Amino acid sequence: MRLQITLCIALLAMFAGVASAATPVETTVRNAYSKLSYAVDIDTVYQVASHGKDPTATDLADSLAKHALKFQLSNFNEGQIHDISEQNFLRLFPQHAPDNNEVIQTQLKTHKYNEANLPAASMDTIVAKWGPAASWHGDNNVLADYTVREWIPILQAELGVPHLVSYCTYTVTVSFEGKSRTYPAAAFFDKDGNAAIDDTVAGGNGNLLQYFLQHPIYPQILVGPNTISAKPAVRNFLEANQKSAASCKSGDACCDAEAMQCGVFSADIRREP
Repeated sequence: MRLQITLCIALLAMFAGVASAATPVETTVRNAYSKLSYAVDIDTVYQVASHGKDPTATDLADSLAKHALKFQLSNFNEGQIHDISEQNFLRLFPQHAPDNNEVIQTQLKTHKYNEANLPAASMDTIVAKWGPAASWHGDNNVLADYTVREWIPILQAELGVPHLVSYCTYTVTVSFEGKSRTYPAAAFFDKDGNAAIDDTVAGGNGNLLQYFLQHPIYPQILVGPNTISAKPAVRNFLEANQKSAASCKSGDACCDAEAMQCGVFSADIRREP
């Protein structure tokens, strides 16, 4: 009897692990949001480390907590566009309905750093703030009567990924500077798995979620070598968030899709003194 119970527990644990494993689609979406968060974090580290005295680990941790852009994703649902092509677009993708709530406005920044006798370095970061939503489609909701088939060509043009064939809907909770909101979002995919993120709250004004699907995010100035990278608090930040998965590569953030947390490839840190 004890053996049967043990086997049942083991089987339940195994099936629970299978059920909870993220699909490749979900992993792609999670990594896009993780990179956006990481881009905000490395901007915070750079601002703290490049001004005034050397920050302590506590100073840096407090600043990171204060300015962190955090996402929680849930309720993933995947499907094929041809199966929903004649359904009402707005009913299936309600993120495009009129909404007077604030959104996350993001701005891409490129920092350039020069120090005597060292190679010049640069890195992209993100600055975020709450602000009013842009009025993408005027005062009238032009989507009210559109089918998915009618709207997909418009999405392909807006998001920059042609020949979309599948989709994934999910729920986002974003938290930033003491405020949060929960809303629906979606991602669309072509036959090769290239993604287009359709998030009207955190992905607007240039859609930097989409940008980091197509571009690396890497804290080159923080990795160094230079005066900033040598500061203990910066070094601690890099080491605390380093990753060593087989999928990690030099020169880009390596992200844990489940934890939604990114860092640099551990080998990149070891290369620096």
